[in-house]
Amino acid sequence: MKKTEIIPVCVYRNPEHEETTKRELVQAQEALQSVLDVWNGLDLVPITDIFQLIMNPSKIYSEAIDKLAVVPVQAGRFQVSKEAYINTLDIPIPDSLYQSAKAARQQSFCAIPGLWSIEGSKVDLNESEALNYVNAMNIYTDDPGKINLAKDISKLCDLLNSLNKRCNNEILPLSPWTYNFFRGKFELKESGNCWTVSPKIETLKKWIQI
Repeated sequence: MKKTEIIPVCVYRNPEHEETTKRELVQAQEALQSVLDVWNGLDLVPITDIFQLIMNPSKIYSEAIDKLAVVPVQAGRFQVSKEAYINTLDIPIPDSLYQSAKAARQQSFCAIPGLWSIEGSKVDLNESEALNYVNAMNIYTDDPGKINLAKDISKLCDLLNSLNKRCNNEILPLSPWTYNFFRGKFELKESGNCWTVSPKIETLKKWIQI
């Protein structure tokens, strides 16, 4: 008899984190594409590792120049060093490369090697790896009891917020008592002259033992 595959259920979603992460991934890809475009514009050698390019642009640039600059064979005792020979060449200025690499290093997700690859002249995002970051604040389980507990906790938050709104904000007032009671158990966010509550991911994981 074929064993039925159990698919985990998402028992808690953080849409705000999902959208923020997706937006930052798009911004990171744009920043990395800018670096790659600058590099390709220098017309040196093909690059295969975008991570190394943003982390060590000076090294990558110097290695490319060293590879391309071939000192011509000279007659006589006195030879020109490779460094001296390179100084006579009209080589591309790398300032824009260094600036774009610096900007990329300051952008979230750019400096994560497993997320990015180069395909031709484009920076590609590893979609399956990116999904791990998008879903990092979501909770999944395949245990029926844990699923029901997580649903009940979410329902409790929704009920408290709804009752508070219908009861003139007297259930979740902006008071030290309210804050101290919910602190560490739920997320509290100021909303006008009251709090709103939502599941706290660390505590929720503890309660449903994930």
